[in-house]
Order: sequence, then C-alpha cells, then structure tokens
Amino acid sequence: MYRIAIVDDDIVVLSFLEKMIDWEEHGFSLTHVFRDSLKAAEQLLEDQVDLVITDIGMPRMNGIELIRYLRESGRPVQSVILSCHDEFHFAQQALKLGTLDYMLKETMEIDSVEELLNRVKERLDEEQLRSASSLQEEAIAYFQQEQEQDRWFAFVFTDEKASWAQVPVLQEEMPKKSRLYVYEEAYFLEIAKNQSVDFINSWARPHTVLYSDSRAKLLGHMEQRFYLAKGACAAVVDVPFQETDWFSSYDHGYQKAEHALFQESEEALCEWTENTFCRLIDKQPHPDIARSWAVKLLVDLEMKVRSLYGTNGETARVDPDVKQAPTVLALKEALLAALEELRCCVKSRLDAPLHSEITKAQKYVRLHIDQKIGLQEVADHLHLNASYFSRLYKQQTGETFIAYVTKEKMNRAKELLDQTERTVEEIADLLGYEHKSYFVKTFKKQYGIPPKEYRSRLIVD
Repeated sequence: MYRIAIVDDDIVVLSFLEKMIDWEEHGFSLTHVFRDSLKAAEQLLEDQVDLVITDIGMPRMNGIELIRYLRESGRPVQSVILSCHDEFHFAQQALKLGTLDYMLKETMEIDSVEELLNRVKERLDEEQLRSASSLQEEAIAYFQQEQEQDRWFAFVFTDEKASWAQVPVLQEEMPKKSRLYVYEEAYFLEIAKNQSVDFINSWARPHTVLYSDSRAKLLGHMEQRFYLAKGACAAVVDVPFQETDWFSSYDHGYQKAEHALFQESEEALCEWTENTFCRLIDKQPHPDIARSWAVKLLVDLEMKVRSLYGTNGETARVDPDVKQAPTVLALKEALLAALEELRCCVKSRLDAPLHSEITKAQKYVRLHIDQKIGLQEVADHLHLNASYFSRLYKQQTGETFIAYVTKEKMNRAKELLDQTERTVEEIADLLGYEHKSYFVKTFKKQYGIPPKEYRSRLIVD
C-alpha cells in the first residue's frame, strides 16, 4: 500500500479529499494532511511517503517549489498536482519536473479522483517493478563475483508495513560500505562484516528491521545450499533430500579410491573424485550423510596407509573442512585435497630407503589383490630371479612374501565381511581363491575362527 500526503491551503479541498475518497480501496494509505506547505516540506523530510498530492498556488512555498525542494533534499517523491484554470502554465512546469498527473479543481469529483488514483497506482506499480527487477539483477550479479563473497555479511529481512519510500531513508542511515536492494516486499542488505552488528543494533525506527527472524529462518535452512551451484540464488524452502542408501555402494567406491591412491597418480584420484561426486549430486543424499561418507572414506584409507607403513608415517588427518563442508563443491575440494595428501604420503614411503623392489612388490599386491598372486609372477614383474627376490623380501621385512600376500588378502576379507553383505563364496572369488574351502581354512588360520562365525559375532555385537 502506497503512503500518500495531501498539501493544500484550501480547507474545503482538504476535507473533500480526506473524507470522501476511499484511499485504501485504491491501494493508498492517507498518512499526512497539510494546510501549510512549509510545514509539509519540513515534515516530509522526516516522514517519507510515496506520493504527494499538492496544490500549486499556495503562499510562502507553492507546489512546484515544494516538489523541487523535496527532490533536491534527497526525497525523490512522486507527485500529483491540483490546479485551477488560470494556473495551467504552472501545471506545465510541474509536468516537466516529472509529476505523474494533474487535476483541475473545477472538475474535481469523486469519480474523477478515483480514476486519477487508478492511473497513478499503475504508474507506481510499473516503476516499482522496474526498479526492483533492476536491483535484483544487480544484486545477483554482484554477489556472484567470487572475490566479493567473503567480504560481505548479507541477509534478507522483511516488514509487511515497509514502504518503497523508506528505502532512501534507510540508505541514508546505512554505513558507507554497504548497499541496499529491494525486491517485492523484501529488503536485501549487503554490509561489511565488521560494521553489521553496530548498524543493526543502532537502527531503531518504527519500521524496525526484522533481522532476527530472517536470520533464524536462514540458519534453519543452511542445508538447502549444499547442492546449489556456486553463486546461485534460490528461495528459502524445505528441501526433500532423496531417501537413498548412499552407503550401500561404499565398498565398491572404497576399492576404487584405494586403487587410485596406490597408483600414485594424481590424475587417477581426480578422475575417481569427479565420477564419484557426479553420482553424489545425482543421488542427493542428505548433506550429513554425504559428509559422514567422506569422513569414513578418509579414516579407512588412512588406516590402510598406517597398517602398511606404521603409525609414524606422515598420514593425513580428517580435515575439519571435510567434516563441516557447507556445500557439495566444498566437500569435493576438501576430500580431494586430503586424498592428495595421502597420496603424497604413500609416495614418500615408497621412495624411502627401504629396498625399492620391496615397495614395488607390495604395491603390486595392493593393486592386484583380487587376483591369484604368486612369487614367480611378482619376481618377473620386477625383472628379478625368484629365489633372489624371496631371500631379499624375507631379509628386508622379516616375513616371507607369500605370508605378506596372505595377510593382505585376509585383511581385505575381514573388511568385506565387516562392511558388505557379500557371501563367503563371493568374497573368496573376489580375492582370487579358486576354492572356497581353502579360503575358509586360510581365514581361520589367520583369525582363529571361520568367516561365517566371524560375521555372526559382528551381528551379535
């Protein structure tokens, strides 16, 4: 509803307009009535309105001077003028100042005034729509600039009684390093972080900023932004995240990640990360699930690295950026950075003084854990004599190469029993065992109980 003020020294005209016109029916609220144009000029600098209906021929300050004074004082208010026939040349001057319309007092009737109000409201609506659209586009373009996003504290606040005309008042009171945008019935303020609190606390006019409610609403919908593209603008809504069992494919993804990690290839890690996050964005599980999955993946991979190279290795910890990633893009970047740190750790260990043939042999086992691996096969891969390689491995590690292969396969079998619902037969096949019975015997020798009993104990626990 537009706020309106009437200025006329003719008490009859004032009484007619104040009492005979249903302003609210036409989208207006009559907030001020003045007989003295000087008092009107003074008051309207304090109390902003959307429209001034003013007589032209008034003593001390005529209508044209009033309109010009308000605009030069930073109050670009819209206006409609009232004139008599012999004042029409003044009306022409007013029109040049951008007055929306005029009315002759001699022909003033209820119907004619209402027709004028309908025309004026259409003009005001069109102007507000153009301004709001332009400001919104400017705001979106500005906040999409990456270099600006961390410099400003931005929030939305609304007030149903707020008027378009209040904007200049608010702008005048805002700190220098700030901007105000208006869209429909909402204000959108960008303000430097170090100025925001003082400004909000000190701004206490009748149209008080409803900051707390809006801030609480935004904080309650923080997860909505998780899957939004960078720089996106969206309405605050409840997002129905997909009910998908993202962890059901965890083991497959873990194996791919481990393979990429021990390939010592940055490109392989990037490719795995890209493919995995494409699926994540497509499935859109709840952000808490996505973050928990990333944390588990890093913990499991770190434990694998530690088991291979000891607890004193330069292994990566789960970075807080992974645990608290606000968006899927931030999670992707944090996870990839942590994986790259692990890859560098693996590479540094493989480049360590331990005999290079030993580390190469262990790497071969990790990359071919799903196959049957023999001593001769690995010796051929290293271009070494099998007997020499066998003695070298035992001398450097304190265990035989076959014992190492068996240990790695059994560790992997335990992981599959812990984390998947695969059958014992399927796990044996996945680890390159041709006969289930031999696999079961080897597992029992390693852990003291057969695979099925191990799994049943997990279920009981």
